[in-house]
Amino acid sequence: MKKLILVLALTFSVTLGFSQKIQLKKGILSKDDVQLGKLEGEATLLNGTNVSITAMDGSPLVKIKDPLVKFGSPYHEPIRYYSIEFPSVGKTVSLIPDQKKFFTSEKKLVEYLFENIGKEFLGKDGVNAELINQFIASKDQTQAIAKDTTHISNLIKISKEKITEPIINRPAAGTLRLVSKEKVTISTMWQETLETFNIMKGDVLIGQLTKSYKGDPSVPSTSPSSKSVTYIVNRKVNSFTLDGQTVDYISLAKVKSAVTGPDIYTYCESKFIKITDVYSAEWEIVSYLVEKGCL
Repeated sequence: MKKLILVLALTFSVTLGFSQKIQLKKGILSKDDVQLGKLEGEATLLNGTNVSITAMDGSPLVKIKDPLVKFGSPYHEPIRYYSIEFPSVGKTVSLIPDQKKFFTSEKKLVEYLFENIGKEFLGKDGVNAELINQFIASKDQTQAIAKDTTHISNLIKISKEKITEPIINRPAAGTLRLVSKEKVTISTMWQETLETFNIMKGDVLIGQLTKSYKGDPSVPSTSPSSKSVTYIVNRKVNSFTLDGQTVDYISLAKVKSAVTGPDIYTYCESKFIKITDVYSAEWEIVSYLVEKGCL
């Protein structure tokens, strides 16, 4: 019995030795009951993140924001990332967290920093410059974010020019067909699938359609998910090169299910698309765009 108690005591002491307890009470940030500084601001879902950590004497240690780069286009989601500034060492890092996991808890956000920068990155004497430099060297995505921002902005500009060009030649009497190219399950929990269709007129490929479907009944589930669907129609164009990549398609239309009726966006002259059932609307969307001469 004494031997068992000794083993358990040693195990418990080792566990305590490797664990860290982050505390945040009344704006005071502590680790293992040692006060590190003061935290102000919030990490929210709708209003973003604006959090600052200062030393107990008020000198700035860490500033965290999550800028949102918007493109004003329904076809391109905003780029959201963390911008983390360390004023005392004059360094800033920009990064998109793994799986795009943005926190709505200030404590969880601070725990993320300790887990990713290092357990000793912040102490009672301030930040550890060496750990911060190592973190920036391995995680900084400033250039990649800037490159993606420029790429998407240029793609939107070119797409608006390309949409005015004549549509791809096709046989006037050719049959319009949707040919399923690929269907993959994204999540079994949410019964989410992504299906890609080639849009054919006769034997000519004139575009592609993607269907992102949550609550897809074709995915077996013991607890069916709530349903939503988004369609993106891409028009085939004469190929062009952007940032060393060949681009064959530009976005033409987007249809998304909504409580008050489908949200419809399109570069087509008119965006009135008659939809009988939004969860199986791919044919109605495509045939409308072809009839209007947009696809």
